[in-house]
Amino acid sequence: MKQIFKWFFIRGVANIIYFFVKLKLLPSSNKNLFRVLLYHNVGDEIYNDRYSVNVSLDDFLDQMRFLSSNGYKVFKLEELINKIKKKEPIPDKSIAITFDDGYSENLPSILSILNRYAFAATFFVTINYINGSFNYPKDNYWEYLSFFTWEQLKTLLSAGHSIGSHFYSHENLLTLSYSEIKKEITESRKSIANKLGINVDLFSYPYGKFNKRVKDILNENDGLAACTSIPGNNSYRTDLYAIKRIPINPGDDISKFKKKILGCYDWMGIFKKSWF
Repeated sequence: MKQIFKWFFIRGVANIIYFFVKLKLLPSSNKNLFRVLLYHNVGDEIYNDRYSVNVSLDDFLDQMRFLSSNGYKVFKLEELINKIKKKEPIPDKSIAITFDDGYSENLPSILSILNRYAFAATFFVTINYINGSFNYPKDNYWEYLSFFTWEQLKTLLSAGHSIGSHFYSHENLLTLSYSEIKKEITESRKSIANKLGINVDLFSYPYGKFNKRVKDILNENDGLAACTSIPGNNSYRTDLYAIKRIPINPGDDISKFKKKILGCYDWMGIFKKSWF
């Protein structure tokens, strides 16, 4: 009953905000703002998906088609970050697409959909997952998914996509010491450089958890920017170590997807800032 009430409350608030946006009593978009979409896995329904990581291929196709048909301009994340740093104009309806963790399920289909609309994405990968050295918790959905190989990551790069670091072991950074966090940064960067021949300076926080100490350590170790899972717009005033992203979840049909990218669910970010 509590979960049902929560679902209706969240949906109700989003619908009220959407009503005001449609009446133009709230702005739906502005110049020099951009949004970043956060995906994890895209594919068939998976067992015990309690973290809501799995978006169906049909929904993903519908969402990419919606962006293309409605004038959204999809940039690589680093392109938008560079616009922030240089204070260059950011076109209206600017979007970046990101994936966390490094799941390789249905990769050919995902790349085919992105290629159909000439969209480039950023894939944040966890090194332990790629190396196969992650210990799966019992009865967890991770047991039913596969992760990128280094060869697949080379394919992504050759197709025009970007690779970022989701740190080395996907540990909760808030629980680690200074030296452990530094190792997560440097070892992930070193592995990607050795295997792919690229320098990585874009990061994504595991579980979306970070604080000032984590940001400072990342800054000290030459990280350019880092992504959160806090929804919202990004602008020239955005903290580059706290880039907002819109989580796209299972069951997000076009109606809900549209409301998310219009900002109707941004208010939920208030409840995700306890570690900010």
